Amino acid sequence: MKKFQKVISLTLILLMFTSSLVFAENDIQELQETTVTSINYYRNNTAGRTVTDAIYVTPGQGREVKLQRYNEETKKWQTKVTKHASNEETSKVVLTYPSEWYAQKTSKWRVYVPATETATKFISKEISVNTKRVYQNPSSYFQIQDNISFAGQGGYSLKKGTMGLKVRKVQVKLGMGTENYAIVGPRTISKIKEFQKKKGLPVTGVVNYTTWKAMGLSYSDWNNLGAYVSPMQIDYTSTKKECIEAMIDRAYDYLGTEYIVGAAGKPGQGVDCSGLVMQAMYAAGINPLPVSVIRHSQPGYEYESRNLYKSSKLKKVAYKDRKRGDLIFYSDASGAVDHVAIYLGNDKVIESWPNKVVVWPIKNSQRSRIAGVRRVFV
Repeated sequence: MKKFQKVISLTLILLMFTSSLVFAENDIQELQETTVTSINYYRNNTAGRTVTDAIYVTPGQGREVKLQRYNEETKKWQTKVTKHASNEETSKVVLTYPSEWYAQKTSKWRVYVPATETATKFISKEISVNTKRVYQNPSSYFQIQDNISFAGQGGYSLKKGTMGLKVRKVQVKLGMGTENYAIVGPRTISKIKEFQKKKGLPVTGVVNYTTWKAMGLSYSDWNNLGAYVSPMQIDYTSTKKECIEAMIDRAYDYLGTEYIVGAAGKPGQGVDCSGLVMQAMYAAGINPLPVSVIRHSQPGYEYESRNLYKSSKLKKVAYKDRKRGDLIFYSDASGAVDHVAIYLGNDKVIESWPNKVVVWPIKNSQRSRIAGVRRVFV
């Protein structure tokens, strides 16, 4: 009897276990595959405008729909916008891109829909959003740049004819004061040789980094004094007028800054006429290569104003048609261009001359021979 009861018990247990398995199998539901359609994977948009994607999510089920941007620094995707689908089987979701998309030329985005108990997750392919500037010069003229830098190019040696802030630094260190024309000429070379002889260095009359360091001057100044570029003061949303005003505003930052030949330093450090104009242009995104702050300090490039004047990438404008933001060029008695200023309107210019940056009448006792006018923003 006991043996019979044991068989019955085992049979009941087996039946219960089998029933449980059947119930579990019937309880498992296959996850529905999530699909998202109508994503625009390549966008080319003008900065400042609203950019949206109207996508369709299946199944809807009130799910989260995330618009994520790739962070180039952290190498991670960051959620910028979260929306919710409706409870419909296929739900329309409108994603509006935050304004940060036009802070750079190209940004990477994706659509991410997390998994639910009944549906799989969805991760889109990479969405490329390209930014077009509100304003850009015609292609035959200087183009507005995203970035301008001469980092790593300022560590040049000072030799006969070199000009600018590094020369001024050496002249002051050698006890020559600030009244000297900041060019490595015969007197400066003689002083350099005296210093090198005293320090047991090769007597070359050229200041390389070894001589510079022996003078107690810094590595930072060696690399950066002659390579400074004004920070950009425009962005992709800037209009033509705003570009012009950014250039003029930057020039005003230099009011009172000392005139130093071949110099294009920070406000207060020293600039000459070409240096002032270059820094103003840099602030508005214009890099007038081959004219540059580096080349301007090198022998034979004192008059970069002449090279700007000759450039085909600046528009020639009749003097009578001059406008605010134009460059006004002046000549010497022989007709050679030797000066440049930025036109402010009302027959006033901002310029570095004769001994500091000033706002003066377009013609005055210091210079009145107008060689021509060139337009930066066409």
